[in-house]
Amino acid sequence: MPKTIGENRNKNKSFFIESVLKYFPPELKNRKKMGFVLPWEKWMKNDLRSFCEESILNLEYYPALNMGQVNLLWKDFIKGKPNINWLQIWSLVVLGKWTSINLSNKNK
Repeated sequence: MPKTIGENRNKNKSFFIESVLKYFPPELKNRKKMGFVLPWEKWMKNDLRSFCEESILNLEYYPALNMGQVNLLWKDFIKGKPNINWLQIWSLVVLGKWTSINLSNKNK
């Protein structure tokens, strides 16, 4: 990218911000930058629940896992127990999906 484009982009961004700030509260201008977190936990307990459950069930093809423990983790997650993080469960869901694609046909 040519150097002048990058310089103009920063000026344009500043111009844009200044032009819309009049529509927002003044404290917004000096607020610290905030990140954005997707609602994975909510999605996994609602819209993605059947996908998650199906993927976790596919872990039966992975003999190294204790399915009793895996199912207990899932149930605790659904109940909202604070010691279970959505990312722990999502890792199992992804492994289950991978397993269903790559191992289930080999074991049949």
